[in-house]
Order: sequence, then C-alpha cells, then structure tokens
Amino acid sequence: MVTGIGAATATILATAWLNYFSPPAHALFFSAAEDFFNQEFGLSATATGIVFASLRALYILYIAVSLIGVVNSVRQDDDWQVAARLPILVVIVVTVADVLTELIIT
Repeated sequence: MVTGIGAATATILATAWLNYFSPPAHALFFSAAEDFFNQEFGLSATATGIVFASLRALYILYIAVSLIGVVNSVRQDDDWQVAARLPILVVIVVTVADVLTELIIT
C-alpha cells in the first residue's frame, strides 16, 4: 500500500512529467480564421485582433449568462434542461464552425 510520502512523491513526479511533456493549449476559437484574414487580405493585425477578441468575449459572456440562467432554473425547481438546450447548441455550433474553419483554411 502506498504511504502518504509515496503518494505525494508520485503526485509531484506525475505533475512534473505532465508539465514537461504537454504542449500549451492555445484554445482560441477561430484563431485560424484570424490568421487567414491577417495574411490573405492584408488587414491590420490590430483591427482583426480587436474584432476576433470581441467575438470571443461575447461568446464567453453569453455562456456565463446562460450558465447563470441554468443555475437559476435548477434552484427554482424548473426544467433546467430546457434552459440549457440553447447554450449547449451554441457551444456545439461554434465548436463545429471552428473545426470546419480550421479544416478549410489549412
């Protein structure tokens, strides 16, 4: 059986191993599209950066507000699945659009 010191050592080694071998996740939605607009159309990197950052911010704010609505539905014993249906659909559509954009552009 693993003792407390052995478990702590294994946890530290596993964390160090994962930190060393895992690349950073640059999980920006539509980053390929942003690069495409910068390179192909010669648009200002600042302007396209602001536009895409605004789209990402609106997306995150929508998810946050929707999550608050779903939590409120749960607290009031309403049908939370109905309240969660549209936000889940939006997340799926944006993710599929990002993957398709990545496939088409690259």
